Amino acid sequence: MRKTRKQKEEKRRKKEILQAAAKVFAKFNYHGAKMQDISRASHYPLATIYKYFKSKKEIYYEIFISKACQFKKVLQKAVSEAEEDPLKALKNTIIAKVKFFCKNKHFIKLYIFQNSSIDAMIVGHKTEEIENIYQSIVNIYASLIEKGQDMGLFDKTATSRDLALMLTGMMNSMAVEWLKSCGTKAELQEKFEKVLNVFTGGACVKKNV
Repeated sequence: MRKTRKQKEEKRRKKEILQAAAKVFAKFNYHGAKMQDISRASHYPLATIYKYFKSKKEIYYEIFISKACQFKKVLQKAVSEAEEDPLKALKNTIIAKVKFFCKNKHFIKLYIFQNSSIDAMIVGHKTEEIENIYQSIVNIYASLIEKGQDMGLFDKTATSRDLALMLTGMMNSMAVEWLKSCGTKAELQEKFEKVLNVFTGGACVKKNV
């Protein structure tokens, strides 16, 4: 069914409100942001914002879920292009991650900085949905690493999940430093490549020469 002009206009308004809200949350964090801030940033009156969203919590949730799902799909696509070669697939995810992070800096601040405290903001099934997305992203890396372990590429003294958490944790830490320094795309790429080199240097099986 084709959308009416009114439906298209409402979709556009919601999108503009969410885009403005993402910038507000990135600047003030969840607790510091106010609906008035979102109103000013989006150039929509509060009454219009409340027409589409019941609360600040609902806006935050929609932003987070939408972008997190996009991020997951980006990683899945990168992996699918080199599924039979775990090391190449890991390198593909770095390229994809750099592109996504550079295009979505406001979301990345939320994704990394709010990870540990998001349960205090969003309750019930919404918290569970966000946690499921986090875990599914970790599992993308864990599956790659497990395949590499089965192929004899990675050491089996640590579980694939533990190694995946180490890798994603190191990359997120580098992304934090990159955001703080207002770094370039090339600098983020370099940081992630260094992380992968350190990771594979420690996790790869050492071959006898």
